[in-house]
Amino acid sequence: ALREGVSLKQADAVTAGLDRFVEDDLDAVRAAKDTFQRRQRDCNLARQAFLSLPMWVPDAERDERREALEDSKHKLDAARSRLVLALCNVDGKRRYAIIEAVRRSMQGLAEFFERGHAEMQALAPLLASFEEYETEAHAQAEKKMAAQAEQLNEYWQRVKDAEEAVARLAEQRQLAEAERRLAETRAGAQALRADFAVSLNQTLD
Repeated sequence: ALREGVSLKQADAVTAGLDRFVEDDLDAVRAAKDTFQRRQRDCNLARQAFLSLPMWVPDAERDERREALEDSKHKLDAARSRLVLALCNVDGKRRYAIIEAVRRSMQGLAEFFERGHAEMQALAPLLASFEEYETEAHAQAEKKMAAQAEQLNEYWQRVKDAEEAVARLAEQRQLAEAERRLAETRAGAQALRADFAVSLNQTLD
């Protein structure tokens, strides 16, 4: 909204003076030029009409044509004066019309930057609160990530302890199985020895 408002203001500032210059002053020059050309044609026609009079024309008609020629000359001089005045006016105004437009444009830009500075000053507390919230959120996120990392380490330690316990239990089970087999082997050996002793005694008898 601020940019659009300044753009419209700049457009008005730049084009207002130039529009007046084009619409008013140049239109005045065109109108004066058209009037001068029309008066020039009328004067030429009046001159031709006066010079084309034959010698036998009455003096009254000759005087009437002369007065018409003089009147057209006066009107032509007046039109020429108005055209020269309009041209002088345009020549004078064109020197400062563009300068005025540039000045108004620079003034609009200055107002734009002043308003922008004021808007930024108004937004400074909001930006500060955003920065504070961002810092707090970042700290909370880091704290949460550290807690999750600690929980993950504890979990992996528990898994490692469980694996070690399973390994120890497996070793204990293997040891118990070996002792059981050793006991069975010893018992079998004793039984064989007893049988051998009985067989030997029977043989000796």
